[in-house]
Amino acid sequence: MSELSNFEKLEARLMLLEVAVFGACPDKIEKPRLRLNKPTEAILFNGDTQTRVVVPAKGIMRCPYHEEKTPSCCVDVVKGEFNCFGCLARGRVEVIE
Repeated sequence: MSELSNFEKLEARLMLLEVAVFGACPDKIEKPRLRLNKPTEAILFNGDTQTRVVVPAKGIMRCPYHEEKTPSCCVDVVKGEFNCFGCLARGRVEVIE
């Protein structure tokens, strides 16, 4: 049995995050028509708090609402939602054009 490469491990973790965020099996996750191919500026709305951030193309980033070194915030600009697994922050996203 061969070991998984770092890329394969990351891909598996991203698939698990998608299942946790969107609540579907990876095969049944609807692929968005619009995909980010470059970092995009957006505003995260969490209750009364507004935070301007740059969302990476993959949509997984460090959460601006708590101090942590690893990415724990999933941002879906197509659906207009974000969710952090570290501090449980969630809310809506608006892209700045």
